[in-house]
Amino acid sequence: MLTPEILSFTMGALILFAFIVIFLGRKKKLSITERVMLDKEKLAIETMLLQTDVEGNVTGKEKKLSWFDKKQKELERSGAGVPMPVYLGIAVVTMLLIYVVVQNILQFAPVAILFSLVGLLLPDMYVKMRVERNIRFFNKHLTKALRRATASMRSGNTITQALVDIVSARMLHPVIRAEFKKVLVDIEYGVSIEEAFYKLFERTGSKDVRFLAMTIEIKRRHGGNIGQTFEYVGSAISNRALMEADIRATLAQANATSMLLSAIPFVLSGALIFMSPDYFEPMFETMLGRVIFLSCYVMIILGAIVMKKMSKVRL
Repeated sequence: MLTPEILSFTMGALILFAFIVIFLGRKKKLSITERVMLDKEKLAIETMLLQTDVEGNVTGKEKKLSWFDKKQKELERSGAGVPMPVYLGIAVVTMLLIYVVVQNILQFAPVAILFSLVGLLLPDMYVKMRVERNIRFFNKHLTKALRRATASMRSGNTITQALVDIVSARMLHPVIRAEFKKVLVDIEYGVSIEEAFYKLFERTGSKDVRFLAMTIEIKRRHGGNIGQTFEYVGSAISNRALMEADIRATLAQANATSMLLSAIPFVLSGALIFMSPDYFEPMFETMLGRVIFLSCYVMIILGAIVMKKMSKVRL
């Protein structure tokens, strides 16, 4: 028989169970602030994924190039005006010269052949040095061009009109004007803006241009102010250039000291050979003496290269 206590307890348990089911089954309502935050987080994640995808596509295109195509592109970016056959001929001649020098010192062909392989690296190092110098020069003047484009777009012009303003600006360097003229021509022929800047990156090798192209592509997909993108990239380049200048000034004394210490053995050896040609002859009478003589200079050169790499600034 149901007593009032059991009936009331059962009714209370059913009501509690009903509240629990309703509470758990109800969807949580988000406030306006929470919805905005979630939308921002979602947009940030999508932008990050898109940037990774865009960067992966660009990197994938670069990796698909053969060694010949990469070297041809490096020669074009260096501005040396040397075609690929001439570059290969210079490398072969350098190999032969190193072989002759080492063979005369050691009189041991296998070791001379190994040293002659360095002849492949010397022209490559020279080309890369010219490429890096051209990239620094381009980035230095790219900042001025981006600032001018930002000012033009702030006044109400489109990105195409801003590029026209850059091309017609007399105070900008002719190299910058010529490169942006190519960008403008690509856009006029129907190429998208980001693709035109990707082509500019392929011609110059500037990673700042690649970053600019990636940012423009993301802005065009998700919406945004491209003028602010130009301003942001220009400010980033300027700030990095100032930091690199400060670091180079700090390391200038150390670099000068290392270069001076590396050059002293060569200068003294040349002076001794000039004043007394027979001074080093006892070292060349035995294989051990020749190996020691050559090893000393090889280690000096390697030390100078390592010091140069350690003091190289990459921001």
